[in-house]
Amino acid sequence: MADREADIRTRRRRFALAAIGLGLVGALLLAEVIARLMGEKPFHAAKLVWNQQPEQSIFVALPDGGYRHSSGRVRIDIVPEFGWTMTHDDDGLRITGTNATPGRDQLWFMGCSLTQGWSCSDDETYPWRVQQSLTNYSVVNGGTSGYGTIHSRLMFQDLLVKRGKPKIVVYAYGRFHDYRNTFVRTWQKGFIPNNRLPKLTLPVASFVEGQLEYSSVAAGYREWPLQRVSALVHALERRYNFRQAQASRSHEVSRELIAQWAAFCLKEEIRFVVAGISSDAGPMLEWCEGLKIETVDIALPLSGKEYTNLPYDNHPNAKAHAVYSERLVKFLIEK
Repeated sequence: MADREADIRTRRRRFALAAIGLGLVGALLLAEVIARLMGEKPFHAAKLVWNQQPEQSIFVALPDGGYRHSSGRVRIDIVPEFGWTMTHDDDGLRITGTNATPGRDQLWFMGCSLTQGWSCSDDETYPWRVQQSLTNYSVVNGGTSGYGTIHSRLMFQDLLVKRGKPKIVVYAYGRFHDYRNTFVRTWQKGFIPNNRLPKLTLPVASFVEGQLEYSSVAAGYREWPLQRVSALVHALERRYNFRQAQASRSHEVSRELIAQWAAFCLKEEIRFVVAGISSDAGPMLEWCEGLKIETVDIALPLSGKEYTNLPYDNHPNAKAHAVYSERLVKFLIEK
């Protein structure tokens, strides 16, 4: 009798566990359906694809971490009907033409691919156009694809050694630089699928006991299990990434990087300007003005075809670079 009762209890526990398991599976399936109905999708690593001549890496890793553009001339074709040619000098800097008079003061533009001019030919980029207008300066295009504030600042320090002190340095800031400075998962997710440099390490900045410190991390991104097949898992992963980004104080890190950069330039008698190149750069420009840092807003809407190379590429097109150049030349001359 006792054995029979024990057997019944065991069966009931198994039934209860099976019911709970089926309930959990049903709840997860329902949550997956709801997530997809709300527009969530499984993760897909978007990789940039192009044809290139010559077939060489367009980036080179630096000995102390980070990377720059490779030297030389290369042709990039996204599709047969859309492509461009870009040329970088021995320091990996995109060329800006030959109209500068030797021995003149230097004007440096620092920033990301929007400054480098990705998807535009050499003579369409705004640093090239500025060089044609301000021939009394020697213009340097320090823009590099994937750069944030910390990367531009480190390149600036390197160029001081190689090229001497500039008269003016313009940092073209975009709000998306914030996450690049701290290399949080939100930025890892887009950067890593397109990284073609093995064992790459990147400089990052963070607050340690209230002080800004630099460090180096391996360039990597760890996916969550099932995020490539489950919209629900991917949605949860994205929300986790957002919370991590908020906790990283990325925007405050950018502020401190810019403040220290401006203070250095003030001490060295270098004119320092922050140019807002993204449409959401307003808060940073306002904050800089509060510190008496020169600012100029050159941002354009990059969500449509007027100022981008869509549908082939979402970077600024030649028309946008012409506007950037006009605004910068006007600002620099008036000031």
